Amino acid sequence: MKLRTHFVFSVGLLVLVSSFVFSSFYFSLLVSSFISVLGNSVIDKLGHREVLTRRGQVPVRTPLTHTLPRSVFWVLSS
Repeated sequence: MKLRTHFVFSVGLLVLVSSFVFSSFYFSLLVSSFISVLGNSVIDKLGHREVLTRRGQVPVRTPLTHTLPRSVFWVLSS
């Protein structure tokens, strides 16, 4: 999945959840966008490493951030 797709999905989910807390839609969207970009960027940077293959350097996911409990932990801690 592309990083852009992660951003869009998490913004949508966070706006849905934060709409119960904040009365302003635009403030909810702003906060959700900030959290989404920050959290997904941390997960993306920590969760990939490059492996040397015959085709060159190939990025692969690591279980450090690409499991459900750990990804939630990284988002909440960022």
